[in-house]
Amino acid sequence: MWYVYILYSTRIDRYYVGVTDDIPWRVTRHNAGWGRYTKRGIPWTPVHQEAYSTKRVALQRERAIKRRKSRKYIEQLIACRTALGDIQQNGHGLFHAVVLHKHHYPADLR
Repeated sequence: MWYVYILYSTRIDRYYVGVTDDIPWRVTRHNAGWGRYTKRGIPWTPVHQEAYSTKRVALQRERAIKRRKSRKYIEQLIACRTALGDIQQNGHGLFHAVVLHKHHYPADLR
């Protein structure tokens, strides 16, 4: 599985959107200072994730989120995760939401 994930830094009050096949490992790397952008925001907290079967589709979704250039949009995604159904918390404090086709999202989230 490939994941689009969103991290939040209280230190700089910013979100970071990325793609990985191993979220716990990626979050550890971000918090170890391995990224130029994320280094200044340590510590980062995972706040949202979406699962995809292929890297290609996950990258497309990441680009779609980043293309919006909208904090409001990201915060709506995070808030909407409970409305998407079947939320489960795993042992890493991350949430997994069932990813629905875009026509299932509210119109302002498309």
